[in-house]
Amino acid sequence: MNQFLSLGLLGILCGQMWAKAPLVVDDSAIIDGFELGAGRYADEGTYPNAKAILKSLKQPGGLKEYPTGKAVERTEDGVYLLGAVYDCGKCDKWHSAGFATAWAIGSEGILCTNYHVIRSVKGDLVAAGSATGEVYPVEEIVLADESNDIAILRVKATGLKVLPLAKEPAAVGERVHCVSHPDRHFYSYTGGEVSRYYYHRKPKKEGDRVPFMAITADYARGSSGGPILNEKNEVVGMVSNTSNIYYGKKGQKAENVLQMVMKNCVPAFKIKELLEQVSDETEDDVEEAADLPSQN
Repeated sequence: MNQFLSLGLLGILCGQMWAKAPLVVDDSAIIDGFELGAGRYADEGTYPNAKAILKSLKQPGGLKEYPTGKAVERTEDGVYLLGAVYDCGKCDKWHSAGFATAWAIGSEGILCTNYHVIRSVKGDLVAAGSATGEVYPVEEIVLADESNDIAILRVKATGLKVLPLAKEPAAVGERVHCVSHPDRHFYSYTGGEVSRYYYHRKPKKEGDRVPFMAITADYARGSSGGPILNEKNEVVGMVSNTSNIYYGKKGQKAENVLQMVMKNCVPAFKIKELLEQVSDETEDDVEEAADLPSQN
């Protein structure tokens, strides 16, 4: 574990979500530290590039056991920026190619983000950056669900503190919080309520309807993959996308009159369903092993 830059984080926030002394975010320092740390790994040339990570999205490596870990004390310690660095060919520095959000779901380097985040990543090395300046190269995608916009990845790290999944879905009207990185405004906290659960897309085939959760907490580009948390600091969902509602008046173009922005999230129970496949596969392996004859 290498710490490349000590970073201050987060302004005054209250309640259990931010129990310790307030910190101040230095967005420029976060970017500089990420580029420096990820660039060092890129120079080593031993970690997969974006093309290789994209390939593993189609052929995930899998998990041997259900991810677990000790819960964080401060929310930001379980939230990561996810991005890539590239060589411009004109200087000796590595440059960042944009950022999204991820969060720790397992102590052995297991992070969760959106499928569409990984699908669109470009660069020479993909990495995750922590709130305190550590940078971890992404090694592989271990689980993926395109329909539900979920990707679970492994970074080169151990001993991570996690954001636990809630045991029960958040109720409509329940207070929720989002911590994410909208347009490089790192570790931004917003609050709102669960607006509704609904089927997000028209099914391509019968039985293919995808449930989503709408919330009223603000987020924007760069927030994709950010955790949606309840008052107990448990994950009840994950940022996925936004959709705009326009209304045109006479003499005006509809696209010029924005009425409302819908905030569409992956409900946590879909993430749990994906992870439970690991438990089922592990149990199947145990059962198959029990059927084998003993060897002397």
